[in-house]
Amino acid sequence: MTRDDRALLQFEEDHPCEGGAKDDAMRRQLGLTPVRYRSRLLRLVRMPEVIATFPTVVHRFERRLERATAARTSRTFQ
Repeated sequence: MTRDDRALLQFEEDHPCEGGAKDDAMRRQLGLTPVRYRSRLLRLVRMPEVIATFPTVVHRFERRLERATAARTSRTFQ
């Protein structure tokens, strides 16, 4: 895990809510667009070292993915 990876994970731990203010902060603090941020976060939460070091972030992100998947599924079958 790189220093930038740790910074991203720490940012996610410090900013759990989604929204415009978080998006602005990730651009300002990390220099990442929301899409790039989520892509990197998705890759990171699958790493054993990250799971051990940032379990709250990993669990929160997994729940967010599950909710998004459920929402997409319910829209598809209605």
